[in-house]
Amino acid sequence: MIHVNVRRKHQQHGGDPYAFIVETSTDGAGWKTQYMLALSHGDTLARVKVDAEQTARVFAAGCEYAGAETRKTSGGYTL
Repeated sequence: MIHVNVRRKHQQHGGDPYAFIVETSTDGAGWKTQYMLALSHGDTLARVKVDAEQTARVFAAGCEYAGAETRKTSGGYTL
């Protein structure tokens, strides 16, 4: 099982508070960052979140196409 999750980037250590992380975990083995989407000129934070969630869906679709079972979440909710 591959778990794909979207979360807001932590502000610890000078992190960007206007970024979202797309991360994966395989059978609860810990999280690995795959993509980071940040606010750019003309974007809104809501738009960045939508883009991150869409990226997670595409990533998971590729995993499913390869035969893996996936679970997709964002902010604790199923995508």
